[in-house]
Order: sequence, then C-alpha cells, then structure tokens
Amino acid sequence: MGRQNGGSENDTIWFGPFCLFSGGRLIEKNGSPLAVSSRALDILIVLARRPGEVVSKRELISQVWPGLTVAESCLRVHVAGLRKALGDGQGGARYVMNVPGRGYCFVAPVIRGEEISQAWRDLALIDRNAASKIRDLAGQLRRHADGISITCQKLVSGVAASNVVGTVDQLGLLSEGLQSACRVSDELRQLISMTSGVSMH
Repeated sequence: MGRQNGGSENDTIWFGPFCLFSGGRLIEKNGSPLAVSSRALDILIVLARRPGEVVSKRELISQVWPGLTVAESCLRVHVAGLRKALGDGQGGARYVMNVPGRGYCFVAPVIRGEEISQAWRDLALIDRNAASKIRDLAGQLRRHADGISITCQKLVSGVAASNVVGTVDQLGLLSEGLQSACRVSDELRQLISMTSGVSMH
C-alpha cells in the first residue's frame, strides 16, 4: 500500500483505546502514537476497514505486498507483530482473529469518523430544537408569572373591599395559574436537565 499524507474524517476508525488514521498512516493509543511496523499497519488498515469480514490471506498479501511474491509465513509474522502491538488477547481484548483455512478477521467493534461527524450534526440539531423549546417554555412561564401577579393584585383588592364572590373567583384563578406554572416549570426543568446532562432537583 502506498503512503498517503493527511487524511479525512472518513479515514478515521476508533476501536478499543485506539484511533486509526488510515489516510495518514498513523495509529494512536489513548491519544499517543503507537509504534507499529509499516506492514503491520497496512494489514490493520485492510482488516479494520472491513470489520467482521474474513479477508483471505491471498487478498491480504496482494494488498500489503502488491506485485510481490510473499510466503504466508511472512504474513503470519507481521500479523503476530500487529497483535502484540495492540495487546491482542490481554485482558480479554480481541482485535484480529485467525480463521483457519480462510484468512483473518477484525473482530473488535469499530466507530468510523463519518459516524462521529453525523452524531455531532444530530446533536447540534437536537441542541437547536431544545434551545427553541426552552425559550418557548420560558416565555410561557413568564406569562404565567405575570398572570399570577395580576391575580394576586385583584385578590388583595377583593379582600380589601370585602368582595367575597370576587375573592373566591380570584382564588380559583390563582390556583389554576399556579398549577399551570408548576407544570411548565417541571417540563422546563426536565428539558434543561436532559440537554445539559445535569440532574436538577
């Protein structure tokens, strides 16, 4: 495989603690470059781009050593080196599996760069929608507060004027206003909590 410079989000693959930049021919572990031989990296790129698929030894050799005649034993040596570099088998971690008589398969779950980008775009859309909803609820809560304030003023006036019927009516309106305000407040609190990831009590 020829060397390439740079890369894009579509060339990036995450698995376990690793991030593989196939276009830039670089692999990192927990953010730090990992020392891997050039051939082992080529093998990893081929396999990681096709997770869960068995890639034959012949195909691997043709892609990693194009135009050359290479024995399968040479492939096995570089696969072993790749496994050692990745810590394959340590702590139950599995990345490259040998499928007897067929080839090799990349068995670890992967996340591709384009999937991350789409997730960020979806999150941005959710944030915009949530912000719009929060503004709407805040407006409703403000209107309820204004209504409650007016009702309280009328209630005080009714009590001062000994207007029993008017006072009862205003108490009913006050109760309804407070209940509505509480519902909007609870909905607003839940929405802010989901958006920020912070539990609000």
